Amino acid sequence: MMIKTSRKTFLRGLGAAALVGPFLRILERPARAATAPKRFVYFHTPNGTLMPQFWPGAGQLNLAGSAILSPLAPLQQKLLVLRGINMQCALGPPGISGHGPDRPSSLTGKKGTPVGSAASTRTTPSSISLDQYLANKLSEKAETRTKFKYLNLGVQSSISYYPVSATGPNAPVAYQNSPQKAYDYLFAGFNPGGGPNPADDKLKADRMSVLDRVKGDLAAVRVQLGTPEQQKFDSHLDAVRDLENSLNFVGKTPTACTKPDKDALVADYPTQGAQQMKLIQVALACDLTRVVGLLWSHGTSEIVHKWADPTITNGHHPVSHGQAPDATTRTRWLTAIEKWYATKFAELAQSLDAVVDVDGRKLLDNTTLVWMHEQSDGRTHGRTDMPYVMAGGCGGYYKTGRAIQFAGQAHNGLLISIANAMDVPTTTFGDPTYVNDAQVGAIMSGLRG
Repeated sequence: MMIKTSRKTFLRGLGAAALVGPFLRILERPARAATAPKRFVYFHTPNGTLMPQFWPGAGQLNLAGSAILSPLAPLQQKLLVLRGINMQCALGPPGISGHGPDRPSSLTGKKGTPVGSAASTRTTPSSISLDQYLANKLSEKAETRTKFKYLNLGVQSSISYYPVSATGPNAPVAYQNSPQKAYDYLFAGFNPGGGPNPADDKLKADRMSVLDRVKGDLAAVRVQLGTPEQQKFDSHLDAVRDLENSLNFVGKTPTACTKPDKDALVADYPTQGAQQMKLIQVALACDLTRVVGLLWSHGTSEIVHKWADPTITNGHHPVSHGQAPDATTRTRWLTAIEKWYATKFAELAQSLDAVVDVDGRKLLDNTTLVWMHEQSDGRTHGRTDMPYVMAGGCGGYYKTGRAIQFAGQAHNGLLISIANAMDVPTTTFGDPTYVNDAQVGAIMSGLRG
């Protein structure tokens, strides 16, 4: 079918083609079954967990009574819960104390390089991370190339505290902590490094809704869709409108410059996270990118999670290390913090599961969304028996609805499995010391069922 609205005219609208890219492809594609893109999203939280409260037991998932994972019960048939995987590269010599080896090893599969005056505890990634590897591979082909190779968002995060993503040795990737700047980057042509392009200054000053600017073009596209696609189209634009409304302070200037209250800044942590997750949903639904990272806080995080339990008085990091009035209180606090993050992971997964993809399946079904922890046990900086939660089957690659206990295989095999699920054939990744056929095969066969 030919598109009656010219592509040139449509592109004049600010961000219009980005907003409804999947629906343009519906009009352009031949009359045959659509192939949906695959996506990789990692959701990274600081410190460790409490394995007795986290682990639901091996076999078919039943999360309804789980102390930590119960918020994920509605999606349990689309999940894999894993333990028994070791972040082996972070254990090997030379020894690095503290949090140093953890986040830089998470997605690289290779121990980080010590840096700075605190070389015994601080590291930077020593090789490319999986997200950047996938972004590079997908950008090599026209059929998998997107407007943005990747999107890295943070919630009060910092690459100064143990970075996760890297384009190569000693090349960490910064995270955008501002939902407003991330929105501008995605939809208003702003540069990823900070300020707007000069041509967009006036546009920034008198911002109006992206949807309002292009409503005529959107209507012209909508009328050419069938009834089911029109309903999806309307729902999609409603989601974009909701996002705009939630960011309605973009471009406004405070009436007075005053020092923010510290408690108010900490309390804004949940709001920032919710806005970043909404941006992720829209970016994936618009097919602006297929590789996304969301980094919550940072190693040694001092966030006080009062929204998880109002009795919490200490930061996440000291609580994970045992700093609480007593052991029972520590367990209650850390369980509440972990359950809060499980709720956020569930919200992100459910937002993807609410979007119908171009092949008729849900967006989540064609995604690998992975909840990764910095450590397994914060008290000991544990790197064995790491906890993972995977949501979505990545186009049917994984057999979901299960909890799997592995036998100490290196997590390099998990990274290799994700690459292959994304249709990026990969036999090795990270430090080759921890890659062998038996270990990688055990993880890949276990995940595929």
